[in-house]
Amino acid sequence: MFTRSFSTLAIALLAASQLAVARPARHAKRNEVVVEEVVTVWVDQYGQSVDPNNLPACVTPPPAAIISTPPPAPTEAPKEEVKLPVPEDDETIGTPTEGKEPGKQEPVSTPQPSPSPPPQEEDKEEEKEEETPIVETPPKTPSNGRSIVYSPYHAREDGKGRRCKSEAEIKTDIETLSAFDLLRLYSTDCKQVSRALQFGTHKLFIGLENTNNPENEYNDLLNAVKENGGSWDRIDTVSLGNEVTNFGKFNGDNQAYAAAINAMRERLRSDGFQGSVVGADTFIAIMSDPTGAVCKASDYIAANAHPFFDGGYAASEAGNFLRDMARAMTEKLTAAGCTGKEIRFAETGWPKKGDANGRAEPSLENQAVAVKSILEAYPNTILFTAFDDKWKEDTPETKGTEQHWGIAGVESL
Repeated sequence: MFTRSFSTLAIALLAASQLAVARPARHAKRNEVVVEEVVTVWVDQYGQSVDPNNLPACVTPPPAAIISTPPPAPTEAPKEEVKLPVPEDDETIGTPTEGKEPGKQEPVSTPQPSPSPPPQEEDKEEEKEEETPIVETPPKTPSNGRSIVYSPYHAREDGKGRRCKSEAEIKTDIETLSAFDLLRLYSTDCKQVSRALQFGTHKLFIGLENTNNPENEYNDLLNAVKENGGSWDRIDTVSLGNEVTNFGKFNGDNQAYAAAINAMRERLRSDGFQGSVVGADTFIAIMSDPTGAVCKASDYIAANAHPFFDGGYAASEAGNFLRDMARAMTEKLTAAGCTGKEIRFAETGWPKKGDANGRAEPSLENQAVAVKSILEAYPNTILFTAFDDKWKEDTPETKGTEQHWGIAGVESL
C-alpha cells in the first residue's frame, strides 16, 4: 500500500479553485491543517510550514468529470516495432526496496493503499531511450459497471513478503468476482492476466509495473492474449507503471515518461490493441506537473485517491471527496493545457479495521457506507480492493489499516 500525504498540494489547489475544503487532501496520513480567518498557514504532513507557491513536483495515491474541449483524432499507429524509452535508474515500480514495502518510500509523500508490486526479475539489456512526441487520442470510458482491484497473492509462511496463489485459488477468486465488469491487475506475474482471461469474463485494466524494463511484462501480456484466442477485446486499459510521477521515476522527467507512454501505445497498436493507454498516478502527482505532459499522453486521466487518508471526510462523505478532487484536477489540468480528457478514479476504497484518521474511522459499517457513497458519485470507480493484502506491513502513517482494505461481502456487491 502506498503511504503518502495528501495535505500539501491538494489544499493549495482546492484553495485556488475556491473549494470549501479546509483539510489536507492526499492519501498519506498527516497533521490536520488549521485555517485562520485572516492568515492561512500551509503545512506538510510533518507539521512543517511550506510555501504554497513553491511545491515539489513529486508529491504524494470514472464515469467522471470531463475536461472541456475534445482532443484531436487518434494518429495512425506505425506497423514497425517501437522501442520503449527507459529511465536511467534501475528501480522497478512497486518493487520494495530493501527493508521497505512499496508505498513506504518517503519522497514528499502521503499514503494510499498500495498496489501489489511484481516480483523482481532479472533485468534485460536496457533499450535505448528515444524521444517520442506527445499524442492525444479521444478519451474512452473503460466500463459503466462495477470495477475492482485484484491481487493474486498470499503472505509467505515465513512472514517475509508474498507468494503467488495457485491456479485453483486464482480461479476461485475470479469466479467470486463474477459480478464485476472490470478487474484492475497491477502486474502480469503469477500468470494473472492469462488466468483472468481464462476463468472470467471481465474486462481488464493491466499494469506494466517495471517501467525500467517492461519487456518481460509486455511479453506476458502478449502471450496471455494469444493463449486465450488472440483477441484484445477484453483488455480495456494498459497502464505503463503506477504512481511513476509520485515517486520521481524517469528521474522526475514527466516529458520522458509521457514519451514512454506514447511509445507503448504505438507498440500496442502495432500488435493489435486498440484500447486505452495511460499513466496511472495519485491525484496530487497528476496536478503537480504544470506542463500536463502525462495527462496529454494518456487516453484518460487515471487517478488514485483515498478519502480515508485525507482525514477531513467521514465515510458518508467519501463520494464528496472524489468530487472535490475531480474539480481540483479539472482546474489544474485545464490551466496546464490538457483538456478533453475523462477523469477516472483508478483506485479508491475504505479500510474496515485500524485507527481513526481525523473524521475518517475504519470499520465494517463505515466501509459499506463509504463504498456506497463512492459508487453513487462515480459508479465505474475502481474499488480497492477485492481481498485483504495480508503480506503488507503497517507503518505509523498507515494507522493499522494496511492489511484491511479488502471489501467485505465483495461477492455480492
